[in-house]
Amino acid sequence: MLVAAGLVSGAPAKALAERTKLAVLDLEDKGVEGQLAKNLSDVVTAALGRLGVFDVLSRADIQRAMVFETQKQMLGCESQTSCLAEIGGALGVALLVTGSVGKVGANYIINLALTDSSTVTVVAREQREVTRAEELTAAVEGASRFLVRSLLAGQQGDLVLMASESAADVEIDGHIVGVTPWPRQALAGGPHTLRLSKAGFVTWAKDIEIKKGEPLVVEAKMVPSLEFIGAYDQRARTWRILALSAGGLGLAGVGFGVGGWLWNGGRASTYDKDLAAANCQAGASGLPMGDCAALKSRHDGIKRFDTIVQVVGFVGLAALAAGTYLFVQGPTPGIYDQYKAAGSVTVGFVPTRHGAAVAGVATF
Repeated sequence: MLVAAGLVSGAPAKALAERTKLAVLDLEDKGVEGQLAKNLSDVVTAALGRLGVFDVLSRADIQRAMVFETQKQMLGCESQTSCLAEIGGALGVALLVTGSVGKVGANYIINLALTDSSTVTVVAREQREVTRAEELTAAVEGASRFLVRSLLAGQQGDLVLMASESAADVEIDGHIVGVTPWPRQALAGGPHTLRLSKAGFVTWAKDIEIKKGEPLVVEAKMVPSLEFIGAYDQRARTWRILALSAGGLGLAGVGFGVGGWLWNGGRASTYDKDLAAANCQAGASGLPMGDCAALKSRHDGIKRFDTIVQVVGFVGLAALAAGTYLFVQGPTPGIYDQYKAAGSVTVGFVPTRHGAAVAGVATF
C-alpha cells in the first residue's frame, strides 16, 4: 500500500473542551461506482465518530436537517469551496469533511479534506493510494483519523511499543512512522490501527485505543515464516561452526604458546648453566670452539623456538578473540524453534561401526 499525506498549516489550535460539530459530505466518485463512494463516506463518518470527541453528521443527517428547498439545493455544491460556508452555517457545524475516491489505472486514490466552514479554509488534507478494493476500508479509516490529528492534540496519550523483533516497520493508521525498537511516542487520543511488518515475518496488526494522559503498553510478538526460520537456522549454524572452529584453533594456539614458553624457558635456564660451566672462550678465528660451538647452536635454536612460540601465541589470541566475537554477535540457533511446524522431521547422518546410518528427529 502506497501512502501520501499532507497537513496544511493554520489548523485550529483551540482545545476540544466541547464536542466539535463536524459534517461529512459524500465522497465524489471519480471513475468508480457511486455506491462505492457512498459506502466509503459512511466509513469516514464511522471512523470519526469512534474517536469520541466529535458530533459527526452524515449526509443522511444533513438531508434530515435541511428543511427549506434552498438548503437542499446546497447539497449539490459540496465539491465547491464557495458554498461550503453556507452548508456549515446552515448545519451549525464548525468543520466539513469532503473528498473523493477515484481510480488511476489499477490503483484506487482516496483524497480527504477538512475545511473550516467559518473561514472556508482547508485545514488538512490526506491522501491514500491502494492497489486492491479490499484495502479501501482500512485506507479510508486511517486517512480519516490522520485528517483530524491536529484537532486532537489536547487528547494525547503515550504509546509504549515492545516488539519482539528489531528493524520492523512501525505503521500507524496507514503511515510508516519508524522502525523497532521504537521509542515511547505521544499519539492523538482515540482508536488507531497499529501494524508491524518485516521481511520474512507475518505482518502483526492490532487496533489500539489511546486515552488522554495515559500510557498504553503494547507487546508485539512477530511470527516468522517457515522459510525465514530455515534460512536463519542455516545462518546461525554457519556462524556457530565458524565461532567454535576459530575458538578451538585459538585455544590450541594459546595452549601451544604457553606450553612452549614454559618448556623453552627451561631449555634457556639449562643453557645458561651449561654455558657458565663450559667457560667458553673464542679461538683464533673469534668463534667458539669445541663444546662451545655446540652451545652456540643450542642458543640459536632456543631463540628460533621462542619466536615461533610468540607468533603462534599471538595468532591463537587473535583466533580466540574472533571466535568469541562470532559466538556473541552471531545469530543464536534455535530461538525460532517454537514456530516450526508440528510434525516436522530433521534428517541427518550418524556414524556407526559399519559406516553411517540415517537418523531422524521428529518434532510434534
